[in-house]
Amino acid sequence: MGGSGGSSGKFIFVNSNAQADADTNTGFSPGSAVSTIDAAVALCTANNDDKIIVLPGHAETVAAAITVDVA
Repeated sequence: MGGSGGSSGKFIFVNSNAQADADTNTGFSPGSAVSTIDAAVALCTANNDDKIIVLPGHAETVAAAITVDVA
């Protein structure tokens, strides 16, 4: 797994245990994971077959519904 999967999209990693400024990370590797699912969705490209990988141990409190707004 890697950052760019070409025509098969990219993998975006989420880990709530990531460093404090994780939402500025690329999200393209476990070591550079973003800290929220919302941040991962924002990194997706419409119609690109991107995949969000939620790493073991991730915990997130969602106050409202997450809108997946990428086609």
